[in-house]
Amino acid sequence: MMTSVVSYLVVERIEGLKHLQEISGMQLKAYWIGNFITDFIKMQLTIIVTIICMKGFDMGMNTAWISYLVFPLGALPFTYITSFIFTADSAA
Repeated sequence: MMTSVVSYLVVERIEGLKHLQEISGMQLKAYWIGNFITDFIKMQLTIIVTIICMKGFDMGMNTAWISYLVFPLGALPFTYITSFIFTADSAA
């Protein structure tokens, strides 16, 4: 999941898509909030399916679901910041 987020950010930076949106009048705050919400929802859907599978197969991880639900709050900002070290999406 994180690889798709990083890859998209790197491609977007290389191709200058954010710059085109800025020229069109989009505010940077709206751009980053929109990206964060979209990525957060995509991750939460995957996490919810994982939690359902853990409960369905009775894996005995009664409190692990809390860690899964808060994981995107730390992983997404870290991913956004570290995406600047990559120059190609294949390396990300």
